[in-house]
Formats: sequence, C-alpha cells, structure tokens
Amino acid sequence: MQIISQTAHTLQLAEFRDHCRIPWTDDDPALQRALDAAVLLWESTTNWYTRNTVVRFDAFANMCLPGGPDIELVEVQRVEDGADVEDVTASWFIRKQYGAFKLQAMRSGAHTYNPNSEYRADVRYLGTLPASVKFGVYDWAHVLFRDRTGVEHTAAQKMPLSLQSIITGYQRGVM
Repeated sequence: MQIISQTAHTLQLAEFRDHCRIPWTDDDPALQRALDAAVLLWESTTNWYTRNTVVRFDAFANMCLPGGPDIELVEVQRVEDGADVEDVTASWFIRKQYGAFKLQAMRSGAHTYNPNSEYRADVRYLGTLPASVKFGVYDWAHVLFRDRTGVEHTAAQKMPLSLQSIITGYQRGVM
C-alpha cells in the first residue's frame, strides 16, 4: 500500500483548541504539531483517511480494502515486470459486502481477470469525518500535546478509554 496523493487535513486549530479548553493562543505551534501528528497516527492506525487520499495497492480479485466509508476506484492496471501494460479499470469495481469494501473483477467483458497476472489498483478515499473520528483525532492530539516531554522518569500518561474504544472500533471496521 502506497499513498499516491493526499490533500491537507481540514481539522481546524481553533476547534481543537476549544476541544482542549485552551482559550489562549500562546501554545498554537505545539497544538498544531500535535494535531498534525494525531491525524497521521489516526490514518496509519485505522486506515480511515480524514482527507481525500489516493492509495495504490497490489490488487487481486475479491480483495478487501481497508478503511472507509467512502471509496471510489480510480484506476486498475495489469502489470508485467513492474511496469503498467494495460488499463483494465473498466473490468473492475468496488462492492460493499458484509460491512467491508471489496475490489472485484468482472467475470466477463473486455478483460477477464487472470490470477496469474499482476494488477495494481489506485483507490480514492474521500475523507469523510464523522463526529466520532473528529473526536478521536482531537482526543489523540490532546494526549500528544499534554505528553510532549517524550521519555522521562515518571510514568507516561495512559490513553483515555474513550479514545481507545474509538480507535479499536475503526481498526476492526465496526464503526
């Protein structure tokens, strides 16, 4: 899996500051760094992209695609020796099945799926932000902001149970 393109995240510093109950702007640089890091951590931990993101996969028929909820197929290429040789996008589609998204190859048409061939698919995640995702990212950023000292001799802060439950739900694909 490789990110091909990605827009900037749309989470606002002022809204994050409000989430943390911080009325002053003196800590804005540290808050912004914590917010940016939390977005990256959220996306890499859950595969739920908070912004418009195109991801490239080595593809095969009936492949489950991580993340969600809004996914669209950009392109599928048949690959030989690491190089794209044929655009076969018209012979593939994405289907939601049992709460997951699957990359499916059509059984008939201009190009028939060959399991001995290699395929590469580009998929766009549209970056929807349900309230639970926004809360989870803000909460994670708040943990990062509060615990900026890195390693020290005292015990590290534990991740709040509310944040753990949100992350776990998205990791398992149940949210």
